[in-house]
Amino acid sequence: MKEEYPFQKVVFLDTMTLHYIRLCLESAKKDGLEFPTDEQTVSILKNHFGKVSEKLLKESLLQGLETIVLLSRDVQVEYAPVSEIEILTGITEGEARVKMAQEGIPHRIWSNFLPKEIRDRIAIEDLAAIKDRIDDLNSMLEESGVTITRSDSDRTNEVIELAKGIVGLIYMGEIDSIIYASAVAAGANYLITADSYLIETVNYIRDSQEQRYEEIRQKLNELISEVILKTEIEIKLPQAFTVTHTGRRKGLSSPSFP
Repeated sequence: MKEEYPFQKVVFLDTMTLHYIRLCLESAKKDGLEFPTDEQTVSILKNHFGKVSEKLLKESLLQGLETIVLLSRDVQVEYAPVSEIEILTGITEGEARVKMAQEGIPHRIWSNFLPKEIRDRIAIEDLAAIKDRIDDLNSMLEESGVTITRSDSDRTNEVIELAKGIVGLIYMGEIDSIIYASAVAAGANYLITADSYLIETVNYIRDSQEQRYEEIRQKLNELISEVILKTEIEIKLPQAFTVTHTGRRKGLSSPSFP
């Protein structure tokens, strides 16, 4: 008889979710507003972000705020170290593109945008400033009343081995496979992600009764037992969902959380 795996109440974040949270907190700090620690400050921030004219930016700010509100419950929140690198490189590329736009680069050059263009336009001090922004995230989160920790680095080898096994069972992008493997290794109940394909795939692996996914689920459980647990244990895989800018939770099979 298989032993039941003792999951903790763990919520795992993907890179885009972490990005929305960072965007919300950085914007509040820049505008001299308090972080969302109570209902009154949450209401003030909602009104403030609601006045942003650019629709996608407004929704991203509100999505970050709604996620922070959700995570202020009694749950353990983690993210994969690779997410910090992904955000850092994303901001760096964005800074390089801004510099190119200021130079008035001709249209045809944009289609041949190469890593060399980023490297040659971003100085060491630019990179240091970007890294400082990422390093400031944890302190800003603490001020907002949410504790989010980087996933245990001691699990790195196991996570990579598990990610390889996952990609051998079902198609998943390389970063997504590492984030999903990290969530599984952390014993996560939930994975919050803005990626609709990842939500669908993770939830199919967890719940679908189709033969293909039942086989994937069985093989993944065997892989987890072999790579991480070193024993045969029946586990419940994480459920994936997203938090919308209106506060809806899309992807949850039940409305309750956690």
